[in-house]
Amino acid sequence: MLMMKAGVFHPTRLISLAKVGETFSRIAEGPDGDLRIGAMTSLSSVEHSALVARNAPVIVRTMKRLSNVRVRNVATIGGNLAHADPHMDLPPVLIALGASVGRHGAQR
Repeated sequence: MLMMKAGVFHPTRLISLAKVGETFSRIAEGPDGDLRIGAMTSLSSVEHSALVARNAPVIVRTMKRLSNVRVRNVATIGGNLAHADPHMDLPPVLIALGASVGRHGAQR
């Protein structure tokens, strides 16, 4: 978005994920006690989650250093990972925690 606003990037199409639903913006504990964070969960929600703080406090500390508050309020976990910037703080932390990415939806 910043590159578009700066006039550096001019996409021909944009896809909005705003109506994907609450299912993908949840933070929950899985059946095995694992932490599950939906792809549409804002970085701010992760930063302020008691469940994340209890199960993986390093993620909360990382969020406080990741971008600014305004960006964290709208940026999502899925977007952060999809951006694939090797200099971002979150992916190495998740790798160190043994995190994995799953997907839901229709099979092709």
